[in-house]
Amino acid sequence: MKKKLQIDWIHHGIELIVVFISISLAFIVNQCRDDYQSARLEGKYLQSFREDVGGDLTTLDSMIVQNERHLENLQTLIRMIKARDFSDKTLFENAIALIGISRFFPNQRTYQSIIGSGNFGVISDYRLKQQISKYYQELGSRELIEGVYQLHLNEYVLPFFYRNVDLLEGKIIKLEALKTPAFRNLVAGSFTLLDQNTRYYRKLRELAGELNAHLDQTVTK
Repeated sequence: MKKKLQIDWIHHGIELIVVFISISLAFIVNQCRDDYQSARLEGKYLQSFREDVGGDLTTLDSMIVQNERHLENLQTLIRMIKARDFSDKTLFENAIALIGISRFFPNQRTYQSIIGSGNFGVISDYRLKQQISKYYQELGSRELIEGVYQLHLNEYVLPFFYRNVDLLEGKIIKLEALKTPAFRNLVAGSFTLLDQNTRYYRKLRELAGELNAHLDQTVTK
């Protein structure tokens, strides 16, 4: 009679368990390594965002203060026009605010890098991702808003200054030009557009401030 083939089920069972444990450990190790690398990458991006947004805040604060000063000058100029009083010694100082345009150049290097590389998903905080997206999407309106003011400056304000103002001497050479409806409309348009720009910068300042506070809290954890 042929002997029956005996299978050592215990031995094979142990081998199967060892293989399963080895594969599981390898998967866990790989996952931990991937998580560690993602966390490092996330940390680098967040630190870079923190620097970019912090720089934007400093610039926006300066621009808002400057624009508010120009708006005050233009308000004074409007009162002088309405009163038809052009004898004030501050006439040139107030009129020069008409060409006091500011342009905001935000730091978008990190955002463009993370979007271009497809790594936006490494940011694990969903609310933070929303804040980042909202801030940089709002920046998309900047060129249009600033462009309208720049067009007004180029088409109306600068030609008026070239004809009627001596910038080197710091004086207005044709006071009669200030008494025309064209000049009234020019000043009113400048005030409206500058006020619009300033309100836009304040909105950006609020978004940037909230984002910066969240980045500070996340990076310093």
